[in-house]
Amino acid sequence: EKETGAAERGRQEMLEEKIFAEGAAREMKDYLAPEFSDVECTVVEQKKNNNVVLAGICFHRAGQQTAPVVYVGQFYDAVKNGEPKEEVLKEIARQAEKGIGIKEIPEAGNVAEYGKAKESLSVRIVNTRANQQRLSHMPHRELEDLSLTLAVCFPLDDGMGSGSIEVSDEMMGVWGMEEEALFRQAWENMERDQPPMLQDMGAMFGVADSANLLAENGNPLEKPKGLMFVLTNRGMSYGACAIAFPGVMEKVSRMFPEGFYILPSSVHEVLIVPKDGELAPKELGNLVREVNQREVSREEVLSDRVYEYDRERGRICQVPESVERGRAMER
Repeated sequence: EKETGAAERGRQEMLEEKIFAEGAAREMKDYLAPEFSDVECTVVEQKKNNNVVLAGICFHRAGQQTAPVVYVGQFYDAVKNGEPKEEVLKEIARQAEKGIGIKEIPEAGNVAEYGKAKESLSVRIVNTRANQQRLSHMPHRELEDLSLTLAVCFPLDDGMGSGSIEVSDEMMGVWGMEEEALFRQAWENMERDQPPMLQDMGAMFGVADSANLLAENGNPLEKPKGLMFVLTNRGMSYGACAIAFPGVMEKVSRMFPEGFYILPSSVHEVLIVPKDGELAPKELGNLVREVNQREVSREEVLSDRVYEYDRERGRICQVPESVERGRAMER
C-alpha cells in the first residue's frame, strides 16, 4: 500500500509540474530578452533514469543545431515554497538565454561520426529492472541486478556545464562498431579522464585525509583505517560504475582481506564497508532502502540491495540477507 501511495503521489507531482511548465511556456516571451523574440517555447517530457519522467520547456530557434531544455521541477518547488512566480520565471528565462547562446554542439558531442565521439565515451551504471524499456534499445552489460551502459559526454561552452548523449543500438549501428570495442574504448577514456577513487568517508566532510587509496605509488596496498569508504570517480559524477572498473575490486579486496560490503549510495558513488561483524547484511539493506527513500532523488537511485565481492569468481554479487523479500526496485 505504501508503494502504491508513493507511485500515485509521484504521478500527481509529474502532472502538476507539467501544468506549471505549460503555463510558464505561455508566459516566457514576456521574460526573454528582445533579441530572443523569435525563440519558440514548447513543453516536453523526457524519460530519464529509473523511468523518471521530467517536464521541461524547450527553447528552439530556427536554424540552430541546439535547443536547450530547462526542466521545471526545482522551479515548481520554489513557487510551492513561496518564492514569487515572477522571480522564478525570470530565472528560467536567464538559464534558457545562456543555453540558446550555444549555437552548435561541440565536436565531441557529434555522435554521427565515431571518430569524433570515441574519445568522449564513458560508462554508466543503472538498475536493470527500473530501466528495462530503455535498456532494450541500448548496448549494455548486466552485472547482477544492474546494467552498465554507455554515454558520450562533452563540455558545453559559456559555463553551461556538460552534456551527454546515451549510446543507442541505432547509434552503434551507424558507427559500425561492436559493443565490446565500445566498452573497451570507454574504460580507456575513463582511466585517462575520470579514474576511480577510494576515499575515507570523512574526507567528504573535511575530517580525514582525501588521498586516493587506490593509488599504490609502488607500495603494497595496506588496509586503511576507517569504518566506511566512498568509491567513485575523480569527478564524482556517475562514479558508481567504478565497481566494474577493470582491476578496482581486486585492489579493494587486497585492502580488506576479511571482505567488504558494497552499499549503492546513488548512481554517483557506492560505499565500501569492511566486514567487521558490527553491522549485519539485513541492517545494511534496511539502511540502503531508507536512504534511497529519504535522501536520494528517484532519478539517482541505483539499487536497494547490498553487494559483496566474490574473490573466486572475480565479480560482485548480491548479499541474499540484504534483500527485502516480496519487493524489488521498480520505480
